[in-house]
Amino acid sequence: MSPTTSADPLLTELLERRGTPVATIVAAGPGFEGDVQSRLDIRSKEARKQLEDAGLPAAVVDAVEAAVRSHTGEDGLGIVADRDGVLLTTLLEVDTDDEVLQIEALPRYVPFVRERFVNRPHVVVRCDRVGAQIARVERGEIQRDTEVVGDDEHVTKVQAGGWSQRRFQNRAEHTWDQNAKEIAEAVVTEADAIDAELVVVTGDGRAVQLVAEHLPERFADHLVLDDHQPFDDESDAVVFDRAMTLVHDRVGRELVEVLERFGELRGRNEGAADDVSDVLAALRQGAVETLLVSGDSDERVHIAMEDPMQVAFDAAGITDLGLEDVADARLTDAVIQSALVGGAAVMIVPEHGPNSPNGPLGAILRF
Repeated sequence: MSPTTSADPLLTELLERRGTPVATIVAAGPGFEGDVQSRLDIRSKEARKQLEDAGLPAAVVDAVEAAVRSHTGEDGLGIVADRDGVLLTTLLEVDTDDEVLQIEALPRYVPFVRERFVNRPHVVVRCDRVGAQIARVERGEIQRDTEVVGDDEHVTKVQAGGWSQRRFQNRAEHTWDQNAKEIAEAVVTEADAIDAELVVVTGDGRAVQLVAEHLPERFADHLVLDDHQPFDDESDAVVFDRAMTLVHDRVGRELVEVLERFGELRGRNEGAADDVSDVLAALRQGAVETLLVSGDSDERVHIAMEDPMQVAFDAAGITDLGLEDVADARLTDAVIQSALVGGAAVMIVPEHGPNSPNGPLGAILRF
């Protein structure tokens, strides 16, 4: 698993939305109590007014208003809109304190980066010795559910006795192994289709072991084996809840590991930047391996639209390079965009902690 990078399809699309007015709306789910529709009407009217004031096309404004007005349920909603259209996505990690309605030169990146970091695309496999159910899970939703049915002949070992017993036992093992191989091949197809960060294999203990043995070595760091889950039609919710817990556990461990590395490098005064000006200089040089974002700073900086890696407090430092299209932007949005364009990873980290940055930004450096 790894911090969020520009390889993520959603962030790739966000990188294209800059320069003209960009509207970002992050809304928590309205819930189910009280007059939900009235709350949605108020929210959608405010969104419409701000987008119209920003001069966005009527078709874009209408689409955003309709999306906000129809947003019911518990999940959050993320919208990024500009003159070229509207991007909609579900955001699971949103409460009322996280809500945003912003018109800027850049999207508001933190809610989307946090969401993609925490809720990784993953595959859940529930198998027995005959077959498996395989589900792709993205942003908490099952996107595709596949069933693999293998050979059930001689699946159960028998106590035949005499000379025939070993033949029966070996035949059963061979059938299990062939079924596991078919399951593993299907798992690879499903995982590669969504660039899964994790593959959780549950079910019968022996079947789980065999499937794991048939998965390619490249899955080793992405594989979690969990052979304590029931295999029956009524246990679906248990399996998926358990899988999400395992994903979050892995994310938490990764966060600790990256922060410990940052703290160690900072302590040695090499390979890390902990001052905002130093981080900006490293971004301009393409020297950032992992950008650490602590909070969501409203401090203002300048960024070149033609080359978003060029971000600085002083606009002259950019225009002196011959880059004329320079925009004023929020610090956090500008540095995240700069990092992603430069091939760096981005991680949202706690504001307080022994290994957290001392300010809003930190960086682990390539050189």
